[in-house]
Amino acid sequence: MIDFHIDVTLMKRRESEALIAKEEAEKANLAKSEFLSSMSHELRTPMNAVLGFAQLMEYDPNNPISGPQKDRVQQILKSG
Repeated sequence: MIDFHIDVTLMKRRESEALIAKEEAEKANLAKSEFLSSMSHELRTPMNAVLGFAQLMEYDPNNPISGPQKDRVQQILKSG
């Protein structure tokens, strides 16, 4: 009869550390996603107003804009 004893303490500790690191990475990824979603919304809302007003300025038949103004309005719309 042969008896073997293997100390798996170090292996179990590393598995536990890897699991903790994975959970922390998942939390960080979720926080990043929530931040980007929030920032996207915060930027998109006022940007829609800017683009909407630029479109109104561009197509207003009662108050047509001059050539340089038209170029600037088109730049706003293109950049938006």
